Amino acid sequence: MDPTYKFSASPGTPLLPVSPERVNRQPLPQSPSLPSGLHDPSKMAQLKEASEVQSKVAQFNNLSKEAVQRRKDNEAAMRRAVLGREEAENETKRLRDEYQGLRKELEEGKVRERKVAQRIE
Repeated sequence: MDPTYKFSASPGTPLLPVSPERVNRQPLPQSPSLPSGLHDPSKMAQLKEASEVQSKVAQFNNLSKEAVQRRKDNEAAMRRAVLGREEAENETKRLRDEYQGLRKELEEGKVRERKVAQRIE
């Protein structure tokens, strides 16, 4: 015989108290990750198809993430290449100016040398 439970009207207590035996007889609620009806072949096929679709979506999401990362890496490499080219162009201009200055000094030296050679003769 089930013991009788008194109904208390105080807030915070359940409206219909349940005996421990009745609680133990009730089925446990299904987990959201394990839907009910796994023994039904049509539901298993639907779950498999849904799983395959989710797998493909995950693959595409990963590809998208990889593409974004690859684009960022490529943009960084492009910036480094542009900076390297600018530095090389600046260095080339500096060396060209230095070469022209040295060439001018050489020509001036040759002119002085000819003048000195003419005086000696």
